[in-house]
Amino acid sequence: MLIVTSCLIYMSMRKRAVRARTPNSDFYRFEEITEEVLVQGEGRSPEKAKQNLIFTDEAAAELQGLSHEELSKIRFHAFFKWDNTIRYLSELGEQKNSFITQGEGMKPWNAMGKNTRFFLENFRNALDAPNEWYGSRDTIEYILQEEVGEVIVPITDKWLIFQGQPNQKVNNIRFENIAFRYTNYTLPATGFEPSQAAATVDAAIMLDYAENIEFLNCEFAHTGQHGIWFRTGVENCNIEKCHFYDLGGGGIRIGDTTIPEKPIDVTGNITIHNSILHSGGYNFPSAVGVWIGQSGDNTITHNDIADFRYTGVSVGWVWGYTDSPAKNNKITHNHIHHIGWALLSDMAAVYTLGISEGTEVSHNVVHDIHAHSYGGWGLYTDEGSSYIKIENNLVYNTKTGGFHQHYGRENIISNNIFAFADMYQVQATRVEDHLSFTFKNNIVIGDEGVLLAGPWKKIKVDMDHNCYWYKNGKEFDFVGLDFESWKQEIGHDLHSIIDNPGVLDMNEKSFEVNPDIAEQINFNMFDTEKVGVYGDKAWKQKAQLDESIIQEFEKAVRINMTLK
Repeated sequence: MLIVTSCLIYMSMRKRAVRARTPNSDFYRFEEITEEVLVQGEGRSPEKAKQNLIFTDEAAAELQGLSHEELSKIRFHAFFKWDNTIRYLSELGEQKNSFITQGEGMKPWNAMGKNTRFFLENFRNALDAPNEWYGSRDTIEYILQEEVGEVIVPITDKWLIFQGQPNQKVNNIRFENIAFRYTNYTLPATGFEPSQAAATVDAAIMLDYAENIEFLNCEFAHTGQHGIWFRTGVENCNIEKCHFYDLGGGGIRIGDTTIPEKPIDVTGNITIHNSILHSGGYNFPSAVGVWIGQSGDNTITHNDIADFRYTGVSVGWVWGYTDSPAKNNKITHNHIHHIGWALLSDMAAVYTLGISEGTEVSHNVVHDIHAHSYGGWGLYTDEGSSYIKIENNLVYNTKTGGFHQHYGRENIISNNIFAFADMYQVQATRVEDHLSFTFKNNIVIGDEGVLLAGPWKKIKVDMDHNCYWYKNGKEFDFVGLDFESWKQEIGHDLHSIIDNPGVLDMNEKSFEVNPDIAEQINFNMFDTEKVGVYGDKAWKQKAQLDESIIQEFEKAVRINMTLK
C-alpha cells in the first residue's frame, strides 16, 4: 500500500472571479431563434446546424461597433429546461439584431427558443463590476472590490490521472490529508453543447481501470470542471471525510453514460461517506453534486450536499424500461439542501432514472429545492425508475413537491414526511397499466399549494395509511373530490387520516410526530439528528453553509415565485 500524506497544493484561497459578463445579474431573453440544418445525420437532432439568434435592442446594443474578430470571441450562456448552452458568436446575421452561431443542432425535446434566458461574456466592454475579469492574448484585466495580495490564475486542468489497463489496474493507493486546489478548464472552440448533468465535461481527477483507491480527509476546491470521476473499470474505491467546494462542475461522478460492454469495464462499489460537497456548477450549472451513471453497488452516506444549480444526487442513465446496470445503489443519511437556485428546471435533490432493483433512498433530510419553472422536487423518480425504495426521508421547502414520479414501476414510497411545498405537495404524471408505486405510511403537510398534482384518479397506485394536514385550515381537495369521496369512489386511503401530525421545526431539521397519529398510520419515527456529516465540532461546522449563501438563495426563490 502506497500512502501519500500531508501535502498542500497551492497556498492561497481566493474568491472565484467572474468572467466579464452582461447583464451582471439577471438575463437577456431571445426575441426569436431559427435554425438551418447543415448536416442532419441519423439522430433525432442534427449533427451540425446554424442558429440565427435574434437579440433584444438592449442586448444588441452591447455589441455595437465590435469588429468581426472581437465578436467571434464573445460567448453566450443560454439556460432552458434542464440544460444550458455555451457558444461563441460566429458572425452578424442579416436581420436586425441577429447573430449567428454554429454547432450541433438543437434537440427537439429541449430546444432554445423565444424568451430563452441568456447572458453575454468575454468582451472588454462587459468589464464593469467588482470581481469581474477579462483576458486578452497578452493581458488579464480585472476590477477589484478591495485590495488583495494575490491573484491566482490556474493553468493545469488535471490534478491526477489514473490510467490502468483492463488486465492491469492501478491499485492500492491512499491519499490522506492533502488539499487539491485550482484547476483550469479551457472551453473548446465548439463551446459546450447542452448535456444533462454536464455529462460531457471531464474532472480534475480522472480514474480508469483502477481499484482500491482511497481519499481520506482531503480537500478538492476551485475547479474549472468536476472534482473526481471514477469512470471506466473502477471498483472498491473510497472517499471519506473529504471537502469539495467552489467547483466549476459537479463534485463526484461514478460510471459513464454508456453501458459497459465487458465486465472488466464495469465501475461499481464506490463509497462516498461523511463528506461535504458544496457550491458547484459555476461553469456548468447542469452539473450534479454526486452523479451515478451506468454503475451499481455504490454507497452515498452521511454527506452534506448543498448549493448546486441542478440536482444534488442523480442515479441511473437509462430512460425507460430497458435493463440498467444502476442497481443496488444506497443513498442514505445525507443532508441535501439549497439546490436549484431557480436557474434550471426538471430537477430534484435526488433524481433517479431506469430500472434500479435494490436501490434505496432513505433517512435523508432534504430541504430548500427550487427550480426556475417546472420541477424543483425533493425526490424524483423520472423516466422508467423502478423497484426503488424511498423510505424514512424528511423533505420540506420544495417548489413543486416533496415527491414526484414521472413514470416507473413498483416503487415503494413509505414512512416519509413531505412538508411545505410551494405549489404541489406530491405529484405524479403518467398513467400506465402496471402498479406505478406504493404510497403508504407517509405524512403530507402543507400551508399552501395543491395536495395531489396529476391524474391520481387514473394512476395505479397502492395508497393507504397516510396522514394529511394543512396548517392554515385550507380545504382538502383530493383531485377534485372530498376525502370521503376519494376513499369510496377511488378506493385509495381507506385507512388514512386528516389530522395534525405534530410540529415541524425547520431550524432544527426535526419533526416531532404525535404518538397517537403515528400509531394510527403505522408511522415509525426516524432520527433526523443522525443525518449528514459527523465527527468533531470543526468538521460539522464546516458543513454549515455561509449565511450569505442562504440569503442569496432565498432572494432568488422570492424573485422567481413572484414571476410564477
